[in-house]
Amino acid sequence: SFFYSFVLHVCFIFHFICFFFFFFQAEDGIRDAQESRGLGDVYKRQTATRKDKDKHQHEEFEPPADATEPEGGWKEGSKLAGHWEEREWRATTIMEKQWDEREKGWSYYVHYDDYNRRLDEWITSRELRPRKQEEFVVQEEEETVVKRLKRVSRAEAQAESIHVNDEHAGLDEESIKEHHEATRMKNIQRLVLGKHDINTWYFSPFPEEFRFCKKLWSCEWCLKFFRNADSLKRHNRKCNSMHPPGDEIYRKNNISVFEVDGMGENKLFCQNLSFLAKLFLDHKTLYYDVDPFLFYLICQVDERGCHLAGYFSKEKHSQDEYNLACILTLPPYQQKGIGRFIISFCHTHHLVVPSHNVCSCCLQRTS
Repeated sequence: SFFYSFVLHVCFIFHFICFFFFFFQAEDGIRDAQESRGLGDVYKRQTATRKDKDKHQHEEFEPPADATEPEGGWKEGSKLAGHWEEREWRATTIMEKQWDEREKGWSYYVHYDDYNRRLDEWITSRELRPRKQEEFVVQEEEETVVKRLKRVSRAEAQAESIHVNDEHAGLDEESIKEHHEATRMKNIQRLVLGKHDINTWYFSPFPEEFRFCKKLWSCEWCLKFFRNADSLKRHNRKCNSMHPPGDEIYRKNNISVFEVDGMGENKLFCQNLSFLAKLFLDHKTLYYDVDPFLFYLICQVDERGCHLAGYFSKEKHSQDEYNLACILTLPPYQQKGIGRFIISFCHTHHLVVPSHNVCSCCLQRTS
């Protein structure tokens, strides 16, 4: 009896320790660095969960102007008018719907026609109505006259050409279809980074534990992610850093640049940076395979520390002689010259080859 009692006590203590270890590990956002995976592997799980919906190929139709919301909600594919930010009515197409228990009504994930899909969002039935007759119809002759009268500079025409030609650069037709199917809906609606609460733009294939959090919190120093504000507060009491990892290679006034190697002890940081960047970049296929890259973080410095404002990455050894791989300025720091600074910094410090060898889609993303 003493032996059995001893074994039971040992088992109880072991299970107690394991429970607290894994509980706090999950709460603190700890995860191991993932092995490198390609585009197909990253999206495989996304598309597999949606096969029962015929890959979201809903037939589009426009309800009559006097129609009211059906009891089962508007169907996917319905072409309605959406009240965008309570400022103006826009042509809208319903992509998905779900029942909101708290509001006791239907919520709809909508796309605003003729606008970038980064504006796609969830709205309530109160913000939808049938379109009025010819409400959003634009006469083709008027469009032709406007285009003919509008004077476009050579630089603007070249930039538009770059945008059109390189939107799907490097992807075949099957990969493009797979990309649109897997990323058609934003999985995370908001990101809290430091003092900024940011509306996200695009889908990002986060690890399973964070993939479908409507709001995500991130430590602005180590970029670990959390599902709630309390977990981030507990982490901040233990995270003593006031700047990103890596080596500070530049500082002037309130701008600092840190170089981080994607291989080694900072691999997890670089993976998290890639997940974060995908929230604001539509076409980005690098998430886990960060070993061949160097990351350069542009930070604004104040008394609280070095705050991430943007970054760019470059391959250590590029077969195509591209040394600039990806570039991003976070939304709170846009329209402040960060993109121009990045390009200037690259050329000044000989981090890229002459501009004709820089990937044109990267240059386009600085605008």
